[in-house]
Amino acid sequence: LDTLNPVIFEFPTGGLYKPYGIAVDDKNRKVYVTDTDGFIYRYDFDGENQEVILDVAQEPLLGSPYGIIVVEDKIYWAREGGIFMANLDGSATEPLLESSGAPEWPLGMAWDSLQRKIYFVNDRLDFSGGVWTINIDGSGLTEIISGVDAGAITLDLSNSKLYYIDWVGGVFMANLDGSDVANINPSMDQNFSWGITVDPEDGYLYVADKGHDIIIRSGLGGESPENWVTELDPYAMTIFFPKK
Repeated sequence: LDTLNPVIFEFPTGGLYKPYGIAVDDKNRKVYVTDTDGFIYRYDFDGENQEVILDVAQEPLLGSPYGIIVVEDKIYWAREGGIFMANLDGSATEPLLESSGAPEWPLGMAWDSLQRKIYFVNDRLDFSGGVWTINIDGSGLTEIISGVDAGAITLDLSNSKLYYIDWVGGVFMANLDGSDVANINPSMDQNFSWGITVDPEDGYLYVADKGHDIIIRSGLGGESPENWVTELDPYAMTIFFPKK
């Protein structure tokens, strides 16, 4: 993440169908990855020791998992019909949110540790879309921005901002309550993305542009965009900040 040319390190294990979500457990130094083919994988930080912790063939509650976050001693994943949770080893699966109406298909998720809320985007290809929040205990389900057709969301808690990539319009920024929505990168219009993450300390926003095989880096307000990494097919994306 420095100003030098980025160096890519590939995990030694592969074979994923569609890795939609990625999350880091910094306490236990593990990386979690969802595969929409019906798996959640866990890795060591260096990509070694790939293990399947959830398989839809053994746990139907998994469904086809999309976004994933780690909160304390739990993982939470998004899928059609709601948001579900389990212990870090994949045991004790249960629903946080089961929905028979909107939000019909949660996709990307982000964790607000200050308000103890999960932010997520809802599919709009076949459903009603929107940016939503829900408390970690399953209460307080709220749509804060309607009509959004996004696959990824990230939060900048330091500056009280959220970011998402809308199929119609590009990259958007808003306050955490959903107010003051602004289009900060219209070049991503009609380009569905599953990866967006923010580095508030150094002042950068990272966007996965699968349509052009690049990762775009810009300022937090979308200024000075650059093709930061090229010649790859970026799906999920996250940043890990080691605790000091």
